[in-house]
Amino acid sequence: MMTTNEIRKRFLKFFEGKGHTLFPSDALVPQSDPTLLFTGAGMNQFKEYFLGYKKEIRRATSCQKCLRTGDLDQVGHTPRHHTFFEMLGNFSFGDYFKEEAIAWGWEFLTGEMGIPPTSLAVSIYQEDGEAYDIWRKIIKVPQSRIFKFGPKENFWPSNVQKEGPNGPCGPCSEIFFDWDSKNPSTTYHEERFTEIWNLVFTQFERLDDGTLKPLPTKNIDTGMGLERVAAVMQKAQTNFDIDIFQGIVSFILKSAKMTGHEKEKRAWVNRIADHARAVSFVVLDGVMPSNKERGYVLRTLIRRASFSAKTLGIKTPFLHKVVPFVAEAMREPYPDLWKSRDRIGQVVLNEEESFEQTLEQGLSEEERLLEKHLKGGKKVFSGKDIFYLYDTLGLPLDLIRYAAEKTQMALDESGFQEELKKQKERSKKGSAMKGDIFGGDVLKKAQLGLKTKFVGYETCHLDKTEVVAIFKEGEKVNEAKEGEAVEVFLKESPFYGEQGGQIGDSGYLQSGSVHVRIEDTQHLGETLVHRGRVGKGTLRNGECVEAIVDESRRRNIMKNHTATHLLHSALREVLGPHAQQSGSWVGEERLRFDFMHPKPLTPEEIRQIEDCVNKHILSNDEVEVHEMPKGKALQEGAIAFFGEKYGEEVRVRKISDYSKELCGGTHVQSTGEIGYFRIVSEGSVGSGVRRIEAVTGWGADREVRKREEGYRRKIEELQAALRKKERENQGLRATKIKADAEKLARAPKNINGINFLNMPPTIPDSEEAVTTIDFLRKDPKIQPWVSVLGGSDKEGSLFYVVGTDGTISAKKISPEVDEITGSHGGGTDLLAKGGGGDPQKWDDAMKAVEKRIKKESGK
Repeated sequence: MMTTNEIRKRFLKFFEGKGHTLFPSDALVPQSDPTLLFTGAGMNQFKEYFLGYKKEIRRATSCQKCLRTGDLDQVGHTPRHHTFFEMLGNFSFGDYFKEEAIAWGWEFLTGEMGIPPTSLAVSIYQEDGEAYDIWRKIIKVPQSRIFKFGPKENFWPSNVQKEGPNGPCGPCSEIFFDWDSKNPSTTYHEERFTEIWNLVFTQFERLDDGTLKPLPTKNIDTGMGLERVAAVMQKAQTNFDIDIFQGIVSFILKSAKMTGHEKEKRAWVNRIADHARAVSFVVLDGVMPSNKERGYVLRTLIRRASFSAKTLGIKTPFLHKVVPFVAEAMREPYPDLWKSRDRIGQVVLNEEESFEQTLEQGLSEEERLLEKHLKGGKKVFSGKDIFYLYDTLGLPLDLIRYAAEKTQMALDESGFQEELKKQKERSKKGSAMKGDIFGGDVLKKAQLGLKTKFVGYETCHLDKTEVVAIFKEGEKVNEAKEGEAVEVFLKESPFYGEQGGQIGDSGYLQSGSVHVRIEDTQHLGETLVHRGRVGKGTLRNGECVEAIVDESRRRNIMKNHTATHLLHSALREVLGPHAQQSGSWVGEERLRFDFMHPKPLTPEEIRQIEDCVNKHILSNDEVEVHEMPKGKALQEGAIAFFGEKYGEEVRVRKISDYSKELCGGTHVQSTGEIGYFRIVSEGSVGSGVRRIEAVTGWGADREVRKREEGYRRKIEELQAALRKKERENQGLRATKIKADAEKLARAPKNINGINFLNMPPTIPDSEEAVTTIDFLRKDPKIQPWVSVLGGSDKEGSLFYVVGTDGTISAKKISPEVDEITGSHGGGTDLLAKGGGGDPQKWDDAMKAVEKRIKKESGK
């Protein structure tokens, strides 16, 4: 049996032997084309070659990781549909055309793969006589085995020849495997014939009015599903029975306690197996579950697989357990997947646990809505309510359908699809993701074949460079006048174009009386687009201008970019090696850094991270830059980030022994130039992903001053509130003391005409006791009097205050208390104080005081 890995190797080797350059698979998240959600075909990474923008090679071959979700509901229920799959392809950029593409495709299948010609059939576009003649006269395929189809099946890219997206297009020819070739058929049946290879002949440009204009150079774009041809070679009934699925499927069957022969349940098993592969590769390329664009697709796949597992009776989070089996199956061609299996599994588990909570809420809400429909006599569950459960509460459509069927409620599927269509239209309006990969003014700019030499690593000021193209409102023009918005293309440029998370440069172009303010710089293939506005004069194509980058702004961006490298190193040091970067943004005033971590950072962890970064800043380490082959850089330990696209030659930024990363951005020469680093905020941006926002240099200083000012204002507010509270407390205390004094004065003990006022040790402090004495002194009704007031301090020792009207000296009363309680005191004739005694002896001391009063009163 020929393994899937062997088929992959043979295909690539075959076309290398035909003069094709071998390209590795592009990432699932296409870095060079932000208009696409995911890479859906092998040709995506060659867009710039198809457009004539790059011309170094004329032939290419690859095995591309792809993700498509257009047929999501069919995945698992049919033998061939997948979300994630691998596409084998060979491509020609203005080199060979139909005859070679057809001949080599046939040669590979019948020769290299050994498939009998009688087991193959082909299709062509009904108006493509050239392709028909090649198949019939050169390849000798019988007429009965050539199916002619219309534009819906055999014209790319579109379902209708005249109404597809603008840009390169053309007819295509498909090669099918016939599963019942022993019984010849002249009629195409989808169940019998499996499409394994599609050959696209890109020979036209579709214009705005639908006209097909012949291209000056014709291209070839082919795609063969690896899983499909593996099923043919391994005589597997479905793609899910081929070798790379066997370990994955076996684990799922074992976990669900199935034999594998339960037909209905097997669909759920296949879906889990498919989605586990898709989820693993999507997370590998840096996508995290969210409610937006790529993250939304990932979340949907995880939740659909989780529901499928529950349908099989697996009640606890399960999909994350499948990830290691996927990594093992794909280990040979994709070793990074194996290395990252634990990280991927954690992301999936976090989302599964989140879904558990969502599921409970969603099912409760669906039950309520179904009951509402039933009570209203309705027998159809409305499309709007289905969409609400699906989109807002995250319930898979299968789960909604399953719950509705239990109540014998039909679903308004068409109404749901209409709501889904509206939502997709809303998303398109607010998104950069478009379906037309060759559309708009991108094609017009790319067809110019421009290439900008970037000199911004060496300088921010270029004395002379040529304006090679000007675009205004999407159209190429020869000049732009004062006040007009423009996109300027230069032969050489010191402006850095936005890439790798770093924003583009700003500055200005000038020449004589012409002044153009550049507000942003973007990459477009191998050229730079300088976007701005003519401030003075008229800018003309072909003239030479002085190009000046806003150096102060660039310097701040460089500080922030280097700081992200220091931050990444600090995160891994403080939190552990799992704290890998999952995204970043570098601007002039601040930086943003997303990283893997399952929980919020503690204040102590934030302090440690700041200290670590600032320690490296203070050490003033050199920021080295080295250019080398990517393979060598990775061998030497440089970190490459998931989802980033690197060329074969890369720039490596090395800082001492703690940071080494592949990075094409601009950086400071030494860490000391950063000045200072402070974290502004830390929070969650998705399941298992945290985000830090930070500032550097003067921005960090301003942040510190801002915090200090905030602290100062807070302290002042707290002090004012405290003073107010103290005033309130003083008023309450004075009222209480006065009340206590009045209560004491109402019940004196008369000893020989002297009123004795005794308050046991309950007063909180001596100050309050003195204040009570002062209130008593003002009361003429108790004259003559002696008062002894007591309390306990924090250590539990007795304190006391003696007050008199002078008839008997307080100095004579105080020793009586000291002698009995063991306290020490003294004072004047009117007031005496003491402390350090035993409060338990208070009553004995008061008896001694009474005796002294009797003695001193002389009666």
